[in-house]
Amino acid sequence: MRKLVVATAAAGSLLMVGATAAAASEPYVEPWTASVTGASGSGNLTSVSGVDGNTSVKLDGKLTVTDPDPKACYSVTMGFWFSKMKWWHHAPQKQCGPGTVDLTDSFNTMSYFDAFVIICKEGEWKAGCKA
Repeated sequence: MRKLVVATAAAGSLLMVGATAAAASEPYVEPWTASVTGASGSGNLTSVSGVDGNTSVKLDGKLTVTDPDPKACYSVTMGFWFSKMKWWHHAPQKQCGPGTVDLTDSFNTMSYFDAFVIICKEGEWKAGCKA
């Protein structure tokens, strides 16, 4: 009977270790700032690595436009580096003309080495931005 109890306890310990190893990571929060002529922004990128190897990234912050042209629209794009390749995800909010807009967006991606935010101006081509 003692052997059964010891074996059961050992098996339970292995299950606990396996369950702990498979849990999602703690959120990692990284502040971001970006600026271009006519606009600036700041906020946080929060990432959580999941048990499946993918990562959930949440963007929050504010985008402030100082460009006086009411037709000048700005937005932000999240960029991700992975194994010498870049992936881009464009946030849906934009600000046209002077003012400030709250930014919030989320994106699921594979694990990455670095994440960053750039500001895009509609109609201007820049890597990661929609022209």
